[in-house]
Amino acid sequence: MNKREFLQLGAGLATLAVREAYGSTSAARVFGRTLIDGRGVAIHDERYPDSMRFARALSAAGALRIPVQADIVRLWHGRFPEVLQQDCAWIGGLTTGSDQTVVEACVKPYGFIKFFTGRHDGRGAGQLAHTLDYRGADFDLAGIFTDGSWAERLAETLSARGLPEGVARMATAHSSRPAVYPGTLFSWLLVRNKWELLAKTQSPARKLI
Repeated sequence: MNKREFLQLGAGLATLAVREAYGSTSAARVFGRTLIDGRGVAIHDERYPDSMRFARALSAAGALRIPVQADIVRLWHGRFPEVLQQDCAWIGGLTTGSDQTVVEACVKPYGFIKFFTGRHDGRGAGQLAHTLDYRGADFDLAGIFTDGSWAERLAETLSARGLPEGVARMATAHSSRPAVYPGTLFSWLLVRNKWELLAKTQSPARKLI
């Protein structure tokens, strides 16, 4: 066997190992540029209908829904730590800013980085002011923030986007304020470093749900 044949064999074995770990579709997504592939968690606050709608839309993309139960600390006394030890690839939510900060800080050691943040400020007179911080293609703001279904449409849009790339962007929009809404909610999405995720798949596969 010459050097070229040896390298070709090594590349073939590496590809086979990835397919065994992920399945062909998931492997393409992890090593390509697609974010949502089913191994995710949607954190929601049961007090706020928009938070619930956002989580339900993410669960349609395969996310395991986990409630805050009015105390973000409870996440670490439930199933959440076990899920993080498995092949969880992303975490998303529409929560208060303090809950977002706690989750982001606690999952950082697991290799998660910020993909997207949206600020949805309800302190204006009858309106929500939406500010999105992101990378990649522009959002269809007119198609998302038209009525009370914005939380679902934003989650659906995020689930179809690729991983962050390009320059940082910011966009703003407005919609009507619902009857039940705190001062401000934050939408956010954290994605796991793909090499951290690949390392997790070398252990026997376990399902999140």
